[in-house]
Amino acid sequence: HGITGAAMLSARAALAAGAGAATVICPGTLQPIYASMDPGVMSRGVGAGSSFTAADIDGILDEAARYDVLAIGPGLGPVESAFVETLLARWDGPIVLDADGLNALEDPEALRRDAETVVTPHGGEFSRLTGTAPSPTAAGVLARDGGVVVLLKGNPTFVVDGDETWVITSGGSELATIGTGDVLTGMTAAFLAGGLPGLVAARSAAYHHGAAGRRLANVETVTATRLAGEIARGIATSGPEYT
Repeated sequence: HGITGAAMLSARAALAAGAGAATVICPGTLQPIYASMDPGVMSRGVGAGSSFTAADIDGILDEAARYDVLAIGPGLGPVESAFVETLLARWDGPIVLDADGLNALEDPEALRRDAETVVTPHGGEFSRLTGTAPSPTAAGVLARDGGVVVLLKGNPTFVVDGDETWVITSGGSELATIGTGDVLTGMTAAFLAGGLPGLVAARSAAYHHGAAGRRLANVETVTATRLAGEIARGIATSGPEYT
């Protein structure tokens, strides 16, 4: 199942980046698929369908309550904008929003919340959300208007909080392969869970993501699955925070 791969990549990457535990919260009928994919990643099914609806939000929040950070997007599939907006409003901890979570969002104003929020769009997702072409300046506008950290994926990658702009050049074209963005989402969530502020977590994740891709490309073809293992080696050597 295509969407299960994205969420599992994020969870595996979170563990590789130092998270103590990661759980994939999924629609009920998909839980057996997740359970068979990796014994190190927990999974919890909510609802009785193959996709989430607004009726599942209470169950999702109940399952997430023991965790510090919520990553929304990878593997989510098509959902209503109200589904994402309600999770943004009701979860009181840090959030990483990516992929289908960003694609569902209709109003950037819904990003404004009290807790840390990191959005990780590629250029197309950024343009759809904001109606403007992707650039560091436009990312700064979104960051200030939404009160978020924007990790604008590309070559180079820009990490912007409205006051600071970081240019991350550690990666290259080898990361332009399916699933690597899901890995980055999991890494960012893990760094937030480890206590790093949003801007530091996002720039550190982007740096280690790129550096791991470069190292891996020197010895073999980069795939998202291989990338997660290489990330763990790099962080163990140099520590998580990129300054």
